[in-house]
This record gives sequence, C-alpha cells and structure tokens, in this order.
Amino acid sequence: ERLQTLMGAYSDQPHVVLEIDTEKLLSVHGDKVCLAPMNTGCTSPMAFPRGATTFLRPEDYDFDGNRRKKGGPTKAIVELTVEYSVPDIAACTRRASHQKIENGKLKLLEWLHEN
Repeated sequence: ERLQTLMGAYSDQPHVVLEIDTEKLLSVHGDKVCLAPMNTGCTSPMAFPRGATTFLRPEDYDFDGNRRKKGGPTKAIVELTVEYSVPDIAACTRRASHQKIENGKLKLLEWLHEN
C-alpha cells in the first residue's frame, strides 16, 4: 500500500523496486541505522517539521508512541536509513523489479533479480 502511494506520486515513469532482507541488512549495518516516522522527502501537501530528532537510532525510537499516533504497527516506522551508504546492498536484496503505476495500481513490468 505504501509503495503504491509513493509510486503514485511519480506515476509517469517506471521504477526499480528493491525488496530488502531487513534482518540481513541489520545484521551487517545495524550500528548505522536510524528510523523516521515520516517520509522525509515529502514536502507537500504538508511539510512536517524536521530536526535533530527526525532520524533516531532504533533504541531511541518511540515505536509505541508512533504506533498509536500513526494508526498501527505497520505505520510506526516510515523510513529506515543507513548512514553514508550500503555498498553491499545486492547481498541484502531478496528481489528487484521494474514496476509502474497503471490505472491506479502497481504493475510488475519485469523481475530483475530474485533470491
């Protein structure tokens, strides 16, 4: 649902979608991970305030507060970031595909990689 909403904002072109093995990513890069309760790239229709506490380490993140505020556990974390880079992202990728929005729905164009 979130992917469809995000891609709907850019529906004029296809996108590469990476499905990441989060457990594997965290086992390698967990010490560089931060979480955010919002899509930090979105500035409209509402530009939510951002600051030093926008991205927090998992141990400092208010998961329960964001779960209550946002409407459930699947909405409590909106972004996971890894500081600087993930040079080994291919090793953490379960699947990669080209997808686009067609008639308001996600459409798979092709699989690029599948583990």
